[in-house]
Amino acid sequence: MSDHDHDHDDDAATRARLAANTEATDAATALARLMTDIDAARARLASLDRQLENARVRLDANAAERLLEANAQLVVAALRERDAADTARGELDDLTEASGRDALTGLPTRARFLDRLDAAIASARRSGQSLAVLFIDLDDFKYVNDTHGHATGDSVLRRVGAKLLESVRGSDTASRFGGDEFALLLTNVSRRADVALVAAKIRASLQMREAVDTGREGAAPTTISASIGIAMYPEDASDAAQLIVHADAAMYEAKRIAHAQPTDAGPR
Repeated sequence: MSDHDHDHDDDAATRARLAANTEATDAATALARLMTDIDAARARLASLDRQLENARVRLDANAAERLLEANAQLVVAALRERDAADTARGELDDLTEASGRDALTGLPTRARFLDRLDAAIASARRSGQSLAVLFIDLDDFKYVNDTHGHATGDSVLRRVGAKLLESVRGSDTASRFGGDEFALLLTNVSRRADVALVAAKIRASLQMREAVDTGREGAAPTTISASIGIAMYPEDASDAAQLIVHADAAMYEAKRIAHAQPTDAGPR
């Protein structure tokens, strides 16, 4: 090989090395740019993630704020409705008290009953006739209220009031004393046995299987029954207060003997 050929080979090798170095440099530069672009993309992605998180937090805060505001409005509305209902109930109670009628059953109140009892005693005293007071208490009524709710309890009380009205004459008085207690005034009665028979019929009419809506399919029946005590004028007492005391005691005696026949106070 001549010197000329040798020099030519050296130049080719040099050019090859330079070309390789250039390619390596270009590749390194491209890789650096790519890494820079990747880092920038990661930074932008991280920024977007932060922006999304901030937006979510703001959205959650706004939603929570709106929810709290809506809940507050509902509470205020409920309180207003309750106040309106209480006001209406109070006005109804005032009207019924003024009229002497029980708001739930429409029966005369205790006060009206006692007025009529005083008047009936005065009339019986003048005419020499007898009268009877029946004191009625629903058995285990608290269980009905506690198990099925007060709405069901109110329905039962209304039905009892209606049945009592059906059981007495126009000259008699059926009254709701309060709670689950009722009283009857029977005028112009002659025999204790007749009053006991009336009481037994009333007690039988009050023994009902009330269908109670439990919110599930069908209805669960509950048994309604009553205990009745009897007191008569003038045999048992000569004034209204003592007649009520005697009838009440007789009613509790009826409960004691397991709700058997209505118990008569009997002569004292």
